[in-house]
Amino acid sequence: MITSDNPPPQNPPPPIVTDLGILQKTLFEDFMQSVLANGEMIMPCIPALTEYYIWRIGALFQAIDSRFSQEQLQQVGQMIAKNIVEGFRISPHSKLRLKYEPSQPTNEGYKFKTSILAASIVEQLRLFLVKMCDVLCSGGLLLFAIFLCQDDYEPDPLTRHIYQLQLTSFFTPQDLASAMK
Repeated sequence: MITSDNPPPQNPPPPIVTDLGILQKTLFEDFMQSVLANGEMIMPCIPALTEYYIWRIGALFQAIDSRFSQEQLQQVGQMIAKNIVEGFRISPHSKLRLKYEPSQPTNEGYKFKTSILAASIVEQLRLFLVKMCDVLCSGGLLLFAIFLCQDDYEPDPLTRHIYQLQLTSFFTPQDLASAMK
């Protein structure tokens, strides 16, 4: 048997904690690590609301006591922004689904998965035509209405996006002239 001339250093025993506040805080922190959340958020793909959605996602995770670092929030924001723009490009009626669950196997932090829920343009057109056929008499005409802006009003992106979601669009006089060409 070989022994060392230098014995390993002796660590002093941990101090005995008698402060009830510290004990309760430690107990609560240990307990909170066993509380897990999973779920999903579904949001309309409205690019003008991207910053708001990122704020909401941050608030959700703060509520379940899992805060993001600035770098993590920026990464989630980039992922969300990309999907929202893509969803809106597919259809103004698309929705973004954000699913989250604890990371396995440690349950420390969360993993995310995003997807776009979108009806195809063909499905939307078919639905519109079915609705119109229900209300039109044989040989009837379909009249479309538009919202024509005053000459000096230019709707901001948020207003345009929300009205497109509602199957309504603003037209500026320039938009109308362009559409009639």
